[in-house]
Amino acid sequence: QFVTAMRIGYKATRRQNIGVELDYRSFYRTGQTDPEPLFDWSDVHGTACGNTSDKEREWTAQSMDLNNGVIPVLSEFGWSVQGGDVTKFCVVYWDFDLNTMSTSGDFKEHCDGTAYWSGIEQTTGRDAIMPGGSQGPAKRVMSDIYLNASYNKAQTTHAKHYKYSLDYYPIPDNQLINGREYHIFNGDKLLAISGTQLDSRSLALEDFNGSDEQIWIVDKVNDREFRLRPKSFDGHLGRPNLRGADGNIVSVYRTDPEDEKNVFHNQHWELWQDSNGKYSIKSVINLRYLSVSNNLQLHNQNLSSDRWEFVEVTDESFDVQTERQVPNTQAKL
Repeated sequence: QFVTAMRIGYKATRRQNIGVELDYRSFYRTGQTDPEPLFDWSDVHGTACGNTSDKEREWTAQSMDLNNGVIPVLSEFGWSVQGGDVTKFCVVYWDFDLNTMSTSGDFKEHCDGTAYWSGIEQTTGRDAIMPGGSQGPAKRVMSDIYLNASYNKAQTTHAKHYKYSLDYYPIPDNQLINGREYHIFNGDKLLAISGTQLDSRSLALEDFNGSDEQIWIVDKVNDREFRLRPKSFDGHLGRPNLRGADGNIVSVYRTDPEDEKNVFHNQHWELWQDSNGKYSIKSVINLRYLSVSNNLQLHNQNLSSDRWEFVEVTDESFDVQTERQVPNTQAKL
């Protein structure tokens, strides 16, 4: 989350003395690569902790509106307490550019209850990186705060900070052809689907039996991401629809009715080819690998034993009479 407003209060007469409210935006993947943007901002959301009935000091970004993907976000803050009230409150904030995943321009400041940072008792950053410090404010984003105070003094102040980077890696090296059918081997076993559920199929490793359940079609989403769909079931290899790194289970889920309109990133995979011609199958969401050693679930290590060989299915036989290749369903002997 990227904090765009903060309100703080302190009443010594209440059991939960300190109260904080935060407004924030998060970002999400648009599913677009061309034209961009890759990401877009969410609407403004709010969260709070402690007693928020009395809010004495606040900072709200001068512009909550989006400006070509750039919004002001909180980086650091400091505060002071006197007589059970928050008497001084100052913040450092930056413009954050979602297109580059970085801060832009110079840092900005805002103080409520004081003209400047003099008299501020506790801050979320070291002295060196606060305004007037030897290094100056760092280009980072603040989240996850913890506050404690006595009746007349701000005491403990902790916060987590994050830096973001847009690591748009090189195009994966692979020889797979969009729309072609493949057997996917691990050793002498093939990746297959099993089950009769209406909306999904389970994964299995099987000996070759010639069935369509062992055939996969490669769908190229863009130059870095792929989907894998079984020939015998209208669905795609995917993770559960969970956020972030949650969930290591991999199954085949039936194609969503809105598949042509929406992007389902839990079905997107990176297919990287190693020097031996084998591929790792890596989730673009939690960056984990389809693993044989982890019972066909995801694993956080790219083990050599979890590499896959894609062998194109050539469903053809030779017609001796006409000297041409025809599908085997039409072959003459």
